Amino acid sequence: MELIIVFILGMVGAVLVQLSANRGVSRWIRYPLVALICMMLVSGIAMVVYFAIALYTEELVASMMLWLLALFLLAGAVAYIRNLYHGKRSVNGSEATNDERV
Repeated sequence: MELIIVFILGMVGAVLVQLSANRGVSRWIRYPLVALICMMLVSGIAMVVYFAIALYTEELVASMMLWLLALFLLAGAVAYIRNLYHGKRSVNGSEATNDERV
């Protein structure tokens, strides 16, 4: 049962990300979706940072590994959002870009 719920939530999350990147959808729908996606990413990274701070006094190595994980998650989230919302867009909406260097 848990696997089905995780699968459904994954599909809903993927649809929300694609919907927020679609410029055909109204801004009134896209901007709250972008804010929701950013809040989910930030909360996941904040959870890792919290565990890193909590483990600092007891397990220094584990704390440093969690700090590195949080740093990589932050860099990956920024790169993903930048690529998704500020990447090259084609005029007709297809996957190919209008770059003439290809």
